[in-house]
Amino acid sequence: MSGNDFFDQLDLFDWYKDVVDTSIHDMITFKLNIDINESVRYKNILFYPVYTRCPKSSDKILKNLNLKKRDSSADYVQISIDEIEKTGASWEEFVDFLMLSDALLVDYKKIL
Repeated sequence: MSGNDFFDQLDLFDWYKDVVDTSIHDMITFKLNIDINESVRYKNILFYPVYTRCPKSSDKILKNLNLKKRDSSADYVQISIDEIEKTGASWEEFVDFLMLSDALLVDYKKIL
C-alpha cells in the first residue's frame, strides 16, 4: 500500500464519519421539531436509552432511545433501533454521539 492510498482511506473514513454525524444530527432535530436552521444546543437535550437482552447471545442491545428538550414540557420522543440504523450509525455510535455532544443522560428510573 502506498502512502497516498493510506491517506486516501483516512479521508474516506473522515468523510463517512461526517456523513453519519450529520445524519444523526438531522434525525435528532427532526424528532425534536428543531428548525434545521436553528443552532442545536446539545446540553439542553435529555436522553435515556432502553436496553434489552438478545435471547440468543444474552448481549445487551438497544431497544429504543428517548429524547426530549430540557426546556420542553412535552413527553420524551422515542427513536427506534430501525430509525437509528437509517442514519448509517450503529446504536453505540448514536449514543456515543449524544454523550460526546454534551447531551444529558438521565436515569430512566426517575422518569418512569
